[in-house]
Amino acid sequence: MQYLHSILRNRDDAEEAFQDTWVRVVEKIHRCDPHRPFAPWLFRIARNRAYDQLRHRRRWSFFSLESPGREPRPDPGSDPKAALERMVARDLAARLLPQLEAPFREVIWLRFYREGSYEEIAEICGAPVGTVKSRLRRALDQLGTLLERMETHEDEDASR
Repeated sequence: MQYLHSILRNRDDAEEAFQDTWVRVVEKIHRCDPHRPFAPWLFRIARNRAYDQLRHRRRWSFFSLESPGREPRPDPGSDPKAALERMVARDLAARLLPQLEAPFREVIWLRFYREGSYEEIAEICGAPVGTVKSRLRRALDQLGTLLERMETHEDEDASR
């Protein structure tokens, strides 16, 4: 459900895509190879349903990977400094990731939030592993550029 929400940026749309995904799974279960992992096949169907919705509604808007209203909380058992660093990183990601195009946000989410392997991401996205690595590299490069711009603007604002 979080994966679909990360693509669609709307809870109702994500729930609809989630239901459509399971209907499609039931319809296409005979195509599932029992010798291969189920999760990538399932994610591929979910991805296709989400992108179908986006195409249908012509809503190629940017979205955040964080769920609305869900504030990151430090782990009470962890080092306070490490917890603060994680909170700052999540806040930074929430501000920068919506500025990336959908394919780049998708590989970031699958790699770092879901912790998928390159092979698994390639299967979900229907792209070669090399393409996944290239998209991930470009996404990280774009995030670095966005971070530099943001820091430059903050420095300019502070000097005024």
